[in-house]
Amino acid sequence: MNYEELKIIWDSQKEETVYMIDNDALLKSVKHKNASVSRLVICFEITAIIVAFSTAIILSIDAWRENGGLDEYIVAAICLAVGIYACFQRKRRKSSEPDFDQSMFGLIEKTLSQIDYHVKSLRTFLWCFHLPIALVAGIGLTVYSNTRTPLIWIGVMLICAFSYWSTQRDIRKKFLPEKRNLEALRDKLLNVES
Repeated sequence: MNYEELKIIWDSQKEETVYMIDNDALLKSVKHKNASVSRLVICFEITAIIVAFSTAIILSIDAWRENGGLDEYIVAAICLAVGIYACFQRKRRKSSEPDFDQSMFGLIEKTLSQIDYHVKSLRTFLWCFHLPIALVAGIGLTVYSNTRTPLIWIGVMLICAFSYWSTQRDIRKKFLPEKRNLEALRDKLLNVES
C-alpha cells in the first residue's frame, strides 16, 4: 500500500462520528447519583423513625399528665411499635445489602438496589406507617370527641389518599425514570465492553 491509498482510507474514516466516553466524568456522575439516592433512603428511614418515636413519647406524656385511659396508651404503643418496625427495617436493609465493588458497574448496581428498596418502602409506607397511626388517631378522636362528626374520618381518608398519591407520584416521576436511566447506562456500558 502506498501513501495515496492510505490517505484515501484515512480520509474516508474521518467522516465517521466516533464517540468517546469520558470515564472519569461518567464515574463522577454515577457516584453523585449513588450518594444522592443513599442520602434520600437514609433521610426517609430516619424521618420515619423520629416521627414514630416522637409521636409515641408525646402521646405517652399527654396520657400520663391527663390520667388518660388505656386507649391513649394503646395509641402511644402503636406509634412505638411503628418506630421499632422502622428501626428493624433499616437494620435489615443494611445487613442484607450486598457488598458492591467501587467500580462503575458496582456503583450502578448499588444505586439500582437502593432505588428498588426505596420504591418498595414508599409503596408500603401508607400501609405500614401512616395508616395504623391515622386509624388509631381517627378512632380516638371519634370516641372521645364531643362532636362525633364524620368529618374526622373524611379528614383521615383525605390524609391517607394524599399520602398515597404523593408517594406514588414520586415513584413514577422520580425513581422509576432514574432506574430506567441507570439500567440503560449499564446496558450500554456492557455492550461497549462486549
